[in-house]
Amino acid sequence: MLADPDSLATLTHEVYGTFAELDQGIPPEAVDEFVRALEQAGIENDVHVYDDVAHGFWLRVDQDPDVRSGPALDAWTRLKAYLQRALG
Repeated sequence: MLADPDSLATLTHEVYGTFAELDQGIPPEAVDEFVRALEQAGIENDVHVYDDVAHGFWLRVDQDPDVRSGPALDAWTRLKAYLQRALG
């Protein structure tokens, strides 16, 4: 379903997503497939895969601040902008 444009076409809102390149559960290839399906369905999206970080990177910045701080700040900024757009 997540890669099926016809199923995704029923969505009536923009999709936000933050993913990690090193995530063992959701590989970047799956995210890319999802984004392609969203685009084919005409669904606006703000989906991003952050390089060199693993799952939960922005919840545990203190475990590797040199690597995680930049992506975490960017993800937070994107989330706030998305919520502003969605909830106005």
